Amino acid sequence: MMIFAGILGLLVSCTDETDERSHPLFIKASQKRARGDYPESAELFKQYLIKNPVSAKTHKELATLYDDHLDDNFNAIVHYKKFLEYAPENSEDIENFREWLDNA
Repeated sequence: MMIFAGILGLLVSCTDETDERSHPLFIKASQKRARGDYPESAELFKQYLIKNPVSAKTHKELATLYDDHLDDNFNAIVHYKKFLEYAPENSEDIENFREWLDNA
């Protein structure tokens, strides 16, 4: 029973967006982005999505990486759409991303 509780706790923590900024993969991806290593940053963010596929913040990071730095409109669109799907309705970026998608 104790093992089940531990596993449940890990699963819940993986989907809690407040934890993403403290997750080692997310931190490393952000550091790579800041240093200009965009392909490696994208790979690390994608690895984080395996742990937390509904992370709006991570989809936003990937969308802007693909759009601004990796010249990959297809993947930018995919992640903009995922961001819109998972972002809270009061997110300040929703209208900007909807407009970007309409123009794409």
